[in-house]
Amino acid sequence: MDNLPDFDEIYVLVERQRDVAIEIGEVKEKIRTEEATAVSLLTTDSKYFINNKPPSVALMERRWLATGIDGNLGKLRVQLDKKLAELEYLRNRLEIVKYQIDIWRTQQADKRKATY
Repeated sequence: MDNLPDFDEIYVLVERQRDVAIEIGEVKEKIRTEEATAVSLLTTDSKYFINNKPPSVALMERRWLATGIDGNLGKLRVQLDKKLAELEYLRNRLEIVKYQIDIWRTQQADKRKATY
């Protein structure tokens, strides 16, 4: 490794991490909103009632809150998982670049020692 890693790549990685973190927050908020809307609907709309009573929280969680009444929550959860995986990849990539810088620094120090 004779060349120092590109510092512009570091800036790009950090900026992309920020963007993905914001996107994760947005998806999480959409999930919370969808969950709240689903709970409100399930507890007020009689078509979801069982024996003239709203479904229990446990039943709501198992049956509707995982995927949502219309399936939208499932899609949002998949989107969140993809964004979390992307963020983890970016963090790992940045860590690799840091290691490359450390290796380059060590090699440069070794070269200086060898010339004395």
